[in-house]
Amino acid sequence: IIRGILNQKDKTKILEALIPAGKWDTEFLERLLENKDLKSLGLTLQGIGEPDSFEEEFAQVLIHFSPDEPLEVLENALSEAYFRKAIDFLSTQKNINARIVLDYLSLKIDFLNILSVLRKITHPERSVRVIKGGRIPVSFLENLFSLKSLENALKSFAYSSYSWISKEGLTLYNRTQSLSSLERLFEHKLFSFCSHLYIRGNPLSISIPLTFINFKENEVKNLRLIGKAVSFGISKDLVRGEIIYAG
Repeated sequence: IIRGILNQKDKTKILEALIPAGKWDTEFLERLLENKDLKSLGLTLQGIGEPDSFEEEFAQVLIHFSPDEPLEVLENALSEAYFRKAIDFLSTQKNINARIVLDYLSLKIDFLNILSVLRKITHPERSVRVIKGGRIPVSFLENLFSLKSLENALKSFAYSSYSWISKEGLTLYNRTQSLSSLERLFEHKLFSFCSHLYIRGNPLSISIPLTFINFKENEVKNLRLIGKAVSFGISKDLVRGEIIYAG
């Protein structure tokens, strides 16, 4: 809906792209589509949200969003609202299933934050929103803003909990000079984390359904990548290097 509003798309076209499978039904989604700008969209959400709810929180972000900011700021704000709600609940559950999901979400948060910081280094004029809840201290990420090169930022992870970034990430970036290749590397690491859960985890725990969800997400990403490659005539060899395989 946000992308459609920003690109002035017809609301019927936006509706065709929506998935009414969450809390919001088709009728409510159509109500959101009546808004012509992000501020009015935010006011609509604000009108239906309970205090401290997701709708109320994200409404404030939309109302104060500047068109000069990248869409990534809104995407991260959405992710942050989801992560905070999930982590607040899981932190109260003292069981192995909650621990597994918390570890998974922490990885996703850290990888999103790392990519945001790397984009900021590449484009200093960009706004960046660091999501709280990951394993990497926010202070460590903020210190990277002062670095002048992406290579130096990657090297800085040598003594962090993700020391492999300083080797694998740096080698990959030196070869491709592409941030998208680093994004796929992080997706592969998340996939490997879930694959390990599937092989080594307790079959009666949340490991199996969590892995299944991750595998399906990866399938969708692979299909989207292949679709774009076919549409733009990208070579098969280049696409093979980007696809994440289960084997």
